[in-house]
Amino acid sequence: MDKVVKIDKNSSQENLIPSLFNRVVARRNWPDLFEDALDEQMMELIDYDFSEYEAKRDSRASKHAGLYAGCMQTAILTEIRSYLKEHPLATVVSLAGGLDSTALVADNDTCRMLFLDDSKVVKIREALLPSSSRIKNRPINIRERLWYDKVEYDPEKGAIFILTNLFVYWKEEDVRRFINEMSKRFR
Repeated sequence: MDKVVKIDKNSSQENLIPSLFNRVVARRNWPDLFEDALDEQMMELIDYDFSEYEAKRDSRASKHAGLYAGCMQTAILTEIRSYLKEHPLATVVSLAGGLDSTALVADNDTCRMLFLDDSKVVKIREALLPSSSRIKNRPINIRERLWYDKVEYDPEKGAIFILTNLFVYWKEEDVRRFINEMSKRFR
């Protein structure tokens, strides 16, 4: 299998690796609990030296991180599937999710999906998980609310938003403001 994306050590894109690897650890250790979400396939396509991660894969810390990542993914997957049962034509929007593929696992073949992230991340996503007629990868600056217009939102069809690790970098008042703005824009 040919590598399609190169991620260098000490690059900003390297921040995508830990969560990707942790989800892989979850599936490798507990395959009956966690669904395959394309993570192993993405790892095969990424030109990156995973040896440091692989060397620690069986450590207690790595297993804990994997279990956490797997449980978080399962919780989000459950919410998306539940929402899509009630709103099969909804738009699923992943904000700054990196290489997370949870929404793709939940795909019901009728919803639309929009992955919004930094332009460097979108370039990598596009190489690994390319856009299609229903699934789009789009670059944004999440702090600028211009991305609102990129979401094909129909209140009759609905929308569900996924934000996995974004808020750990924000102040509480910024999170509250962001949620309030989104609730007004996307009823």
